[in-house]
Amino acid sequence: MRAVKCCANLKNSMEAPGHLFKNCFGYLAGEVEIFQPQIIITQGGRARVALEKAKFPKLINIKNCLESNHKCTFTVINVSEKPVLVFYTYHPTSRAQYYPKYRDGYFSCFPKLAKDFVNSPSKFISGHSQR
Repeated sequence: MRAVKCCANLKNSMEAPGHLFKNCFGYLAGEVEIFQPQIIITQGGRARVALEKAKFPKLINIKNCLESNHKCTFTVINVSEKPVLVFYTYHPTSRAQYYPKYRDGYFSCFPKLAKDFVNSPSKFISGHSQR
């Protein structure tokens, strides 16, 4: 799923212009409901906003990964009565690409959190809701 449905053909994979996001926001909620993913990873602030505008209820508040020294944020939303883990990331062309050490550490918490969530969503939610 993409927050922007059309290609801007920008060099170096630059983020698409804002008007393309505005044109496509309305489709994202329906796509998420159709695909029913277990995990969503956003790329950039605009993708995060697009998902937040879909107004899926949050089962836990946005959290920072406690297993990492880096800012790794996630939440769990309710999509069609099923929990979905959401990781919020930077767009690949943002500052993370200029700091490889930071970028590598940033994603280090994803595999463990994803595995814990997929193995037992209810246990994951209850464990993170109380932190």
